[in-house]
Amino acid sequence: MSDVARTIASQEPTTWEGHETSGLKLMRDGHYVEAQAAFRAALEAARAPGASESQLPLTLNSLGSLYLKMYRNADARRSLMRSFAAWQHVAEPDNLEVGSTYNNLAVVYMRERSYAKAQVFLNRSLYLFERQLGPEHPEVARVLSNLGRIQYGRHKLVEAERLHGRALAIWEKVPEPDELQTAMGYYNLAMIYAAQRRRGEAGAQLERAISIFERSAPEHPNLGLALYKLGGISMNTGDYERAEGLFQRARTILEHGLGSESPAVGQLLTDYAALLLKLNRKREADELRRHAKAILQQPDPGRYIVDATDYGSPPSDRGNSSAGRTRQRR
Repeated sequence: MSDVARTIASQEPTTWEGHETSGLKLMRDGHYVEAQAAFRAALEAARAPGASESQLPLTLNSLGSLYLKMYRNADARRSLMRSFAAWQHVAEPDNLEVGSTYNNLAVVYMRERSYAKAQVFLNRSLYLFERQLGPEHPEVARVLSNLGRIQYGRHKLVEAERLHGRALAIWEKVPEPDELQTAMGYYNLAMIYAAQRRRGEAGAQLERAISIFERSAPEHPNLGLALYKLGGISMNTGDYERAEGLFQRARTILEHGLGSESPAVGQLLTDYAALLLKLNRKREADELRRHAKAILQQPDPGRYIVDATDYGSPPSDRGNSSAGRTRQRR
């Protein structure tokens, strides 16, 4: 555990609310392993006699959100479906926390390329958030961003750019913007530009995201993702030396934050190997390709390989909800 993660974990009381709050803070800052331990402690507290009925679905939703960030899609699906089922017994259908679970379940379906199902859940979530929070709330922006990812997966890049642009505009103008969320807004827009071969604009957006992460969360896995994508742009434009430096930095951050066997690391190593071939370093390239193949072919049903729609794991931090707590999701 890093010193920052240890400090966060020690600041909250050993109650359900303390564990849940600690887990949310750790997840937001990219300390995923420590966040998982906090949420598991929260689950134990939620199952104890006398616990509020809402505590279990809240923590199951938080844990599902965390698993999505860790590319453990099967685990995320199980946790979120349990959260969704539990909400049916303890909350009204228009509860904002149910909207959070809708949003997370949509990401599960998106990753499975079930875009129609994902859109159903996102539309439900958008309806709840716009009606109760207003059209300019950061929660609305988060749903718009996910709708943009669906359009990206459907190769409707103009619509994807419009939705991501709307989301970013909302995040940028809130009175106290969440810097990390805004950074992921730049990142998401960069992925649209890259798909449109607007590499200069994509690189500029990634530089803005990287600057924020380096200042506010230098160990966050999303910094690793941004560095990785910028490295890919540098490779495609022939700046191989810069690309290698970016890939190396990204690898260090992703292996630390997601684990050396994460599929995100496997995909990075695949691209790094392609770069080494361009540099005529075949022996190193072959070694990296073997390593990447071993990671990506692991027969673990809980793993998830990043697809076209999953170009980032936005950290999020909602203001006061119907439950009176700060929530976090994909």
